[in-house]
Amino acid sequence: MLKIGDILVSAIRYKTTLVSKIYVGDTLVYPGIISTTSGINLSPWQYQLPHRTRTSTPFQTITYQDGTTSTTYGQTTIQSEEGVLSWIDPNVWTYYVNNSYRVKHKTPQYTFSDTVMYGEEVEVREYGSEVPVIWNYNQHIRTKQVVYRYSDLDKNGPYLYEEATISYELYNWQYDNLPVYRRRNAVPLYTWSQYEPYEVRDGDMFEDKDYVTNYSTSWIYDYVNDKRTGITTYNFESGEQHQVSGVVQYPTNITLLDNEDYDNGACDNQTYEYVDYLQVRKVYTWPTSPTSTSTEWFNGPERRQKIDGMCGWVRSWTQWANNGQYCGETGSLGYSCDGEYTVIYNRQARYYQYPDGSGRINTEYRAGSEYSRELVHGQCSYVSPNARSEVMFTGYDQNSPFDAYNSGFSGSIWYDPLDGNYYNTFEGNVLVQGGYYLIENTGDWGSSDYIYIY
Repeated sequence: MLKIGDILVSAIRYKTTLVSKIYVGDTLVYPGIISTTSGINLSPWQYQLPHRTRTSTPFQTITYQDGTTSTTYGQTTIQSEEGVLSWIDPNVWTYYVNNSYRVKHKTPQYTFSDTVMYGEEVEVREYGSEVPVIWNYNQHIRTKQVVYRYSDLDKNGPYLYEEATISYELYNWQYDNLPVYRRRNAVPLYTWSQYEPYEVRDGDMFEDKDYVTNYSTSWIYDYVNDKRTGITTYNFESGEQHQVSGVVQYPTNITLLDNEDYDNGACDNQTYEYVDYLQVRKVYTWPTSPTSTSTEWFNGPERRQKIDGMCGWVRSWTQWANNGQYCGETGSLGYSCDGEYTVIYNRQARYYQYPDGSGRINTEYRAGSEYSRELVHGQCSYVSPNARSEVMFTGYDQNSPFDAYNSGFSGSIWYDPLDGNYYNTFEGNVLVQGGYYLIENTGDWGSSDYIYIY
């Protein structure tokens, strides 16, 4: 430490420059130490109730003769302290929701070594426990007083009142008092569902009556079996209906009426008849209302008619068909000539008539298929070299010329030159009967010319 006499040197200048340090060898001789101060730096307390903390740092400060100082610090440590908890509790409760729970407030107090700190106010909530209380039942109504029990007292909760929903267990209707009313047994069912316990209880059975407001009977008519069946409908005060069926009535009288009119005609194509029916209906008299009913018109006795132009009853030409006769090519009876050939055809006929063959008003003929073709002596200019010759007579008697002359018989016989015999026909084999044949009449029987055949 440099002094001038007893005076401590506080500053040294070299010319105008302030000298900061002077060493003698390695030893600092200026500025010298005047004093040394040691201590601890403490930070303010930081609170996180119920805890608080702060930092603690040791230090040393040196003061030099030139008035300067220097400070050095040690290791920083953390100090902590926990406050002692106590409560400021006025114990004032407030009750809510029909006394089902209560609330009070209290304040925490933390005591430290050098001070007291207060925390935030705390809400304390306590729920009452419901004391079991039995419901009181009166038909469909039940009631009870709810009681909540707390640690230090009991408090009344709400007074519960509940009306049940009513339904009914219904038995079958009995209709033995118709037409006045119908009856049935019924049991009310009370259902409570607002509060626990949810439950259903039976009420007392009673008889339910539903009175008839009006009734009517409708009839189903069976005109085939001449009866009617009634269905009686009962209307009740409830708005419902009930039907009773099975009442059978038979008429007291049945009358059959007709209107002299025929209808519903149709063709019978098997008989070609138009068939229609007399329209009739039945009129019934009944023992109760309605006392008179009738059927619709229906078919009664039938009427059959063959009407020209209807149902196929129409005159028309039949098909051509052989009729068993023979003809020439024009359809006329006889034959036709094809050169010297005699040609005979099957004769065909058709008729203008009704389908059953009646009412025939016209007939037409024509030649059908060829029946025969031959050369016939004396026909179609053909002369057979061996043909029999015709002998015409105007009288015949088996015994005498006189009787033959007066007999009035006439006809032809045929002489065959091959055998000299007389035959009945041109081609046949039957010989004529023997006797006298008048072949030339002179006006007198005695002078007339006869052939006698043995």
